[in-house]
Amino acid sequence: MTAGNLDVGWLASTAALQRLEEEEDTNFILRSYAHMQVGGLAMMQGDQEQAQLHMERMGHFAEIAGDSEAQTRAETLLAGLAQARGDLAQAQQHWGQVLRLSAMAEDVDQQAAANWFIGMLAVDQGKLAEARCHVEQVLELTENPLLLGGAELLLGGLARRQGNLVKAKQHARRSIELAEAADSVLGRGDSYLFAAQLSRDDGELDEAQQFADQALNLAEAANDELEPEESLRFLSQAHCVVGTLARERGDLAEGQRLAEKALELAETAGSRGMQADAHDLLALISGHEWGDLSRARQHAERALELAEATGDVLQQSRAQHKLGELAGHESGDLTQAREQVQRALQLAEAAEDVFEQAHDHAMLGEIARVQGAPSVFEDHVQRALELAEAVHHRVGQGNAHHLLAELYYQRVDVPQAREHLEQALSLARSAGDTPEQSKAHLMLGDLARLRQEYPSARDHAQKALELAVEAGDDLGAAKAHVVLSNALVADSPWELATALKHMMAAIRTRERVRLRVGSSADRARILAESADWDQVALSQAASLGDGWAGLELAEIGRGEAVAQLLHSRGTYGDAPEPVRALLHDLDELHSRKGALLDPRPIADEPVINPRLLRARKEAQEELDERIAQLHRELATAVGSAFQRAFTAEPIAADSLRGRLHGNVHALLLRLFPYSQESGGRLLYSVWVPPEPTESPVIEEKKLTAEQVNWLTDLTSPRDAHLAGWRLLEDTGHRWRRELGECLLPVGLRTLLSDVSRNTEGEPPTLLIVPSGELWGLPFATLDVSGRCLLDLAALTLLPALRMLPETPPLRKPQKDGRGPARALAYITRPDAQAERDQLAHDYGSQLDVETDPQQLVTKLRNGDRYQLGVLSVHGDAELGLAHSIELQRDPPHKLSAARLLGLSLPSRLVIGACWSTRVSSGPGEEPIGLPTVALTRGATSLTTALYPVPDKATGTILAAYYQQLAAGVPPVHALRNAQRGYVVAAQHDDSPDWELGRTPGYWAGLTLLTIEPGPQGSGDRDG
Repeated sequence: MTAGNLDVGWLASTAALQRLEEEEDTNFILRSYAHMQVGGLAMMQGDQEQAQLHMERMGHFAEIAGDSEAQTRAETLLAGLAQARGDLAQAQQHWGQVLRLSAMAEDVDQQAAANWFIGMLAVDQGKLAEARCHVEQVLELTENPLLLGGAELLLGGLARRQGNLVKAKQHARRSIELAEAADSVLGRGDSYLFAAQLSRDDGELDEAQQFADQALNLAEAANDELEPEESLRFLSQAHCVVGTLARERGDLAEGQRLAEKALELAETAGSRGMQADAHDLLALISGHEWGDLSRARQHAERALELAEATGDVLQQSRAQHKLGELAGHESGDLTQAREQVQRALQLAEAAEDVFEQAHDHAMLGEIARVQGAPSVFEDHVQRALELAEAVHHRVGQGNAHHLLAELYYQRVDVPQAREHLEQALSLARSAGDTPEQSKAHLMLGDLARLRQEYPSARDHAQKALELAVEAGDDLGAAKAHVVLSNALVADSPWELATALKHMMAAIRTRERVRLRVGSSADRARILAESADWDQVALSQAASLGDGWAGLELAEIGRGEAVAQLLHSRGTYGDAPEPVRALLHDLDELHSRKGALLDPRPIADEPVINPRLLRARKEAQEELDERIAQLHRELATAVGSAFQRAFTAEPIAADSLRGRLHGNVHALLLRLFPYSQESGGRLLYSVWVPPEPTESPVIEEKKLTAEQVNWLTDLTSPRDAHLAGWRLLEDTGHRWRRELGECLLPVGLRTLLSDVSRNTEGEPPTLLIVPSGELWGLPFATLDVSGRCLLDLAALTLLPALRMLPETPPLRKPQKDGRGPARALAYITRPDAQAERDQLAHDYGSQLDVETDPQQLVTKLRNGDRYQLGVLSVHGDAELGLAHSIELQRDPPHKLSAARLLGLSLPSRLVIGACWSTRVSSGPGEEPIGLPTVALTRGATSLTTALYPVPDKATGTILAAYYQQLAAGVPPVHALRNAQRGYVVAAQHDDSPDWELGRTPGYWAGLTLLTIEPGPQGSGDRDG
């Protein structure tokens, strides 16, 4: 029926029913059938609520009229609606009524159909004995081939639950024959899909694919022969099964496409059970080792919610298993993981499903292994193997053999490990399971390497690589490259170059997959879990002197989403919807907090009510908690929503090199965690000279425990930075020389020393790209040939080279006289009079001085009309989007990195606040903080503080900095000139003003971040 005819039929039927209702017609049979007609049309339109209402009314009037046939029809339709929405208990109740009515009418086919449906519902609820009783009734009552085919399907399902695949396959073949004899589209489709599932269980993926494709083709061809909801459910189920097989073969992209289509069809059909199946498949696809675990968890939670709503015990078991697995991988909460998988096992036992029980035992074994309980691990895996062998489940057997091989591998029992792997490989071959064959070859290659059988190790690794590529298994291919690289190096040092090629192939594959993951936390997790790959590759590159590989490796995992946001130059309105909504909520909460903290309403009261004060305090605490929660949500949104809006791609080393313009050197530093093997922390420095003809230079160094302690003291906010300040005050301490030698490659130190002897011309610019704790290091004070690094180069920081624009910025003409068009200043720090005076002198009437924090935020919404912005205030040492500066202490008013997302900032911004340089700097984390968010909101250069800087000395340096900027000196040279000028003045100043000290702590805390480190301006080398 066309949409137009459906509308006409609906109008005519509802009009006829309305007339009957208005006339209170006593012909209850007529009214019953009128409701049936309207309800049927509602079903065709997908309006299940209206269909339910009219079918209930149909049954009511049929009962009054004593029309048992109409009653049976109503109960049948109501049962179908309940099944469609996944309400198994309600469906069973309606089918019970159908069974009662058909028995009274002695309609054996109807009785058989009711028994079949009740039996099927009993299976879903885990009541297998009850299901068997009902299917036996079907066989006794009828010879109808369609109903007998359904009974064979049900018997096959019961046999599968008990692990008897041979018997289950016999029932499946019989059901196909009966469905074809009955010429039933749905019967054939259900039989094909069940046969596909059995073949998959048996490891026969090719045979499973044939059955699944037959079902999908049938579903697509029979669209016009079926009712709309029947067609949607059939199509959804077929897409889900074909998607499952795509996943089994390693084609995750195709599996995801099919699962998403299955979910869309199930949602349109209103089938909660099929929605649960689709969510379960999507959770499996997203939840692999390199997957989007946060998204997988969302799918698994939704699958569990739907399964609990429908009462499907087996679906609940699968969802609980997946949530347990994710708890272990995502958060490392092994206690929660074990509890959820144990719950999954209980549900699988209640459902009498041997396959899921084996799966759960295997997972419990893996959890026990991680928890350091090898005997518990072995018990669970042996039980999983027994169950899989009992039901001839080759995939389950292979998985158990793999796990046992890993156990013996850890025990260095190579013969036992090899025996289990050979069995796993044999099972995978017989099942045609390419990814599992690759996995077995991979581990066999590693075992051969341990036994120093290097040719065998290479052969296994090469075979694993070929199979993984054939299966489209990126993870397997990357791991094969790693094993092949290890085998090559172990075999011969002359193979180092080839080994590096394989390591680079592995890492590039990982990066391609990792950058497709939507969650920032998952991208960081994947990078952290495979950090040893990067370390090995960097070590190989350093040994070979391959600076290009070093450059590519050193940039990995740095500021991917932030750089994409920066280059999008998106405004507030361009942010993804979740971010816009969170920013709106955050602004609203800050407004409410400002009104709450306003002392004037209370001050006006003649008597202050203590209860009112307590209520205000409680309300403030509630607002603070909600603001903190919004910061956490925004942190996820910046890493995830922006990542989805601006998909990052790996950047080639030559492309990164091409972003450096003018006389700019780059120094990328990558510091790895402590290693027992190396006895320290490995550091890799990659120096990129500005000349296009020169290759990057890579060096490997090791920081000793003492040097790591210096680094921690210099960069940590603990104890108000007291230990760091002591180091900065001790000008004779060797930390400056030793860290300088570790961090700066020999060639760069030599070049800078040679340049310093030439007093003519401008100094080079050194763009430093640090990682981890190195981000907070005062590089300006490092000793290079007896001089501070600041004497030898103009210094600037960035979290990633990818944050530089692809094309060089236009050289801005220097301005005479009054300098920039406009400047905005908000200054609350004590001893900042020098700043105020200099700004007033340089900018005069073009200076906009603001004292109200709310007005400042309002002006910064259009802050790009100012060329210079000055926020000379106090700051905190928070990380991420909670990182803030204090605009006002009483009542408190903070400007956080989160709120900066909603602003448009001046191109040159000064945040003269303690710790204002801080960003999140964990491995793979997005470098979120005040400075990086400011760069994404329009600032091109940002002057910030590394630690708690002294007010008066900082004000003096910044005043000179503003003077340089007004004279047209680029920021990177302006700050250097101001700092060196301060040092010269302090060395010649004999006044006792301790607030203007000479040691590096007074002047080295200010640093510059810029995305425009070149072209150079008129920097004064000698200060």
